[in-house]
Amino acid sequence: QITILSGPPAISSSTTANFQFISSENDTAYQCQLDVNPWQACSASTTAAVTEGQHILEVKGADQAGNMSTSTAHAWLVDLTAPASAVNSLPATTTAVSFAVSWSGTDVDAAGATTTASGLADFAVQYKIDAGGWQDWVSATTSTSAIFNISVSVGQTVYFRSRARDIIGNLENWPAGEN
Repeated sequence: QITILSGPPAISSSTTANFQFISSENDTAYQCQLDVNPWQACSASTTAAVTEGQHILEVKGADQAGNMSTSTAHAWLVDLTAPASAVNSLPATTTAVSFAVSWSGTDVDAAGATTTASGLADFAVQYKIDAGGWQDWVSATTSTSAIFNISVSVGQTVYFRSRARDIIGNLENWPAGEN
């Protein structure tokens, strides 16, 4: 019987996967299969180079008499792509002292698939008034809207920008320019 002692976490941002496994019998000859690649000889301490996406490492072993074990598997996701977000459009002008600002985001892999991404963790939103500098407004929120009630003089323009972080920690860059 083969037991996988360690491997990558269920969601990882590493392209190197380190495994350790053990057999219930001494002098076992191990074989590994990564994803749909052919079975090949491996050791009880194995490292695999992987790309973004879902992966499965299967391990089986033969004892001294040549009896082959059933395979045991470890599955994990490699997420290397930062999510994307955007602040939703607002009216060009308002007379309100406070108003709602909303944003949205998606987490996809490099090919645009959501099935091999870790998912959104949270958002951060910044604002700036006229040509001033960007100021933090909302941080590490799972919400997709908030009420902006910071004092602004008549005739000033307020800009907003957002960025998202996914569950594994990939962080979107702040967009350049004014939004």
